[in-house]
Amino acid sequence: MLDFQTKLNNTSGSAGRLTAEEFNNLASENENAVRRAALPLSSNLADTTQLAQAMAIAGRSAAIFNDVGSANVVELTPHAGANTFPLPPNFTGMDGNAVTFRPAAANTGPAVLNLGMTTSTLLGARPLVRPDGAALGPGDIKPGGYVTAIYDASINRWRLAQISLTLDSVPTPPVGSNDQSVANTAWVNQAIAAALGPIVAEMANKLDKVTPADQTVAGNVTFNGIVSLP
Repeated sequence: MLDFQTKLNNTSGSAGRLTAEEFNNLASENENAVRRAALPLSSNLADTTQLAQAMAIAGRSAAIFNDVGSANVVELTPHAGANTFPLPPNFTGMDGNAVTFRPAAANTGPAVLNLGMTTSTLLGARPLVRPDGAALGPGDIKPGGYVTAIYDASINRWRLAQISLTLDSVPTPPVGSNDQSVANTAWVNQAIAAALGPIVAEMANKLDKVTPADQTVAGNVTFNGIVSLP
């Protein structure tokens, strides 16, 4: 936007009224915001809410992106298209900005994230890491659901907001069965492990603090940081 000088009075000249060029610049800036929100310009002088509507639309859509990259190279372009709200030209002031996208493919290891208005105007790849800053492990991001990453300028990386704990497959019935409620063995075992793993670890941690090491009690349950069932 043009850096308008402060108008001190209502006289002509740079210290007074807006010139036609200045006024047109101001009007164009507002009109462009409305157009980029896909709103038709109004001919009604009483309609003074379109800019506010455009800002609301920008807030909702500016963080949604399409992943047009590959397994370990996430490349994001705006979901709303290249003619919508423009991205900053670089990472200055990007700290804390979030992007949400559906991964194009599951990652197989450490990955990078790049974004731009188009694939020819990408800002530059930065590592995409886990919430704690560690490199991604295989399958940390997968197609099918939305993933959110937040740029952390202090480490020059995109941090995942969270890692989706999803199962590798959906329940499937045995061959020849019409019972859709029966899951295959691998799926059940994975579900049980995912659900009980944190619980068992917490139990072991607490029991280890109150029970002497290597003390065995009835029922073949041994307390030494490990829960062993008969």
